[in-house]
Amino acid sequence: MRLDPNDYQGHWALGWAQLYKREFDKADASYAHARKLNPNDAEVLAEMGNFLVFVDRTPQAIDQLKEAIRLNPNHERWYTDYLGWAYEHAGKYDKAIETIEPTIEDPVPDDQLWLLPTLAVAYAKIGRTDDAKKTVETFLSRDPQYSISKAFSRLPYKTKEQRDRYVSELKEVGLPE
Repeated sequence: MRLDPNDYQGHWALGWAQLYKREFDKADASYAHARKLNPNDAEVLAEMGNFLVFVDRTPQAIDQLKEAIRLNPNHERWYTDYLGWAYEHAGKYDKAIETIEPTIEDPVPDDQLWLLPTLAVAYAKIGRTDDAKKTVETFLSRDPQYSISKAFSRLPYKTKEQRDRYVSELKEVGLPE
């Protein structure tokens, strides 16, 4: 099999696969090539924002996700989900809450469940401890087998510092190790 050098979607998919194989430099090159081939594709920009959070380039991720939302004002919900997650990772907890809260459906659908720990951390960081506790309870009622170590075995964070910081925050809000 050979990758078409002009197919931005192929490079985008390759970047995603390389991210989860923890081949960060290769993933960066693949995403950058996809973006170069089609700089106005909002989905590429948004998905690359996800990559940028994992490699601890959250300011760039936030800018890119905002650009994706500008390019596609009728975007899918996951653009906003990623933006809220990026704000939390950047330490912009108020912005994370402001971004995530309006998108969370009631009841929370399975594809948004992953946002609840992020939202709980943001609540705790600004002193909304009751909201943080309620959010953790909701999350664990839906995913009672959750453990931080199991979740983080799959997540491709590039730096130990970033991973350790987020793990510490998750522990602080009461999620099980």
